[in-house]
Formats: sequence, C-alpha cells, structure tokens
Amino acid sequence: VIDLEANGDLADSVPMAPFARARQTGELSFGSAVTFCVQVYDDGNILNIVTDAGSHGTHVAGIAAANFASEEEHDLNGAAPGAQILACKIGDQR
Repeated sequence: VIDLEANGDLADSVPMAPFARARQTGELSFGSAVTFCVQVYDDGNILNIVTDAGSHGTHVAGIAAANFASEEEHDLNGAAPGAQILACKIGDQR
C-alpha cells in the first residue's frame, strides 16, 4: 500500500498487485503526475516501486518522429516523420 494522499492514513488505500500479474498503475500526483507500478520479488521480501525517472525518452521520441505534414515548411519534422513509437519501461533494477 502506498500513501498517495501523503496524510499517513492508509485506511482508504487499496493494495496493489505486482504489475506482471494485475497490470495496475498508480499516480503520485503531488504536482508531478508521476506514474508508478510495483514489482514484488524474493517471496515478498523485496518491493520495487517503478517510476518514470525523467522525460528523456519522450524528448528523444519527439525529435525522431515529429511530423508537421500539414505545414508548408517541414523544417520541424523529425528524422522519421510520423514514425510509430512504442514506449517501454523496464522495471527490474535488482
């Protein structure tokens, strides 16, 4: 259980299952909107809270796939305009 309200009261909190089993995600919304999921290892002895540590991947994807096809000038197009991007996050840092 993660205290998403940061008030120390876990009465209304809902436990999350490991992501591989239930595909649940949450959001730490203290002005940052950071998404997270949990991974559990070693028979429950290790809990890994997986977050997106930055927006570098989004920045690079924008450079690669930017597509301004409706614009007369295509100077802002990326290296592969309109490419489809698949976002993956590896959450196993053991």
